[in-house]
Amino acid sequence: VDLLGFGGDAAPAAAPVAPSTSLSLKSPVTMSGDEYQATWEAIPDADATVTAIPLSTMPTLQWMEQTLASVSIFTMASGELPTELKFYHYCCSGDVFYLIQSNITKGEEPLLIVTCKS
Repeated sequence: VDLLGFGGDAAPAAAPVAPSTSLSLKSPVTMSGDEYQATWEAIPDADATVTAIPLSTMPTLQWMEQTLASVSIFTMASGELPTELKFYHYCCSGDVFYLIQSNITKGEEPLLIVTCKS
C-alpha cells in the first residue's frame, strides 16, 4: 500500500547484514618464545591496538591465565612485579596469530592495559 503516493507497493529493501566481529579461536595452539618475540617485533607499534580497562578488583596471575586459557588464549609468560602483573599471551583464529601483552597496575584502582598485534 502506497500511503504517500510515491508509487508502488514495493517492500522496503532489507537492511545490509553487518559482518561478524567474533573470532573462532583454535585450540590447542603452540608458539615458541622466539617465534613470539620475532613476530611481535616484526609488527610496527603503530599497527597495535591498545586498550585501558579499569578493574573493580585485582585478579591473580593464576585466575587470569586459567580464565583466558578457557577461551583458547594461551600464556607465553607472566609475572608479578612490585607495582604490576605482566602477561604475554597469544591465540590464533584461522591462520592469523594474535599476540597480546598486558599489565595490571596494583593499587586501589587496578588498571588493565592491553596491547594487541596481529
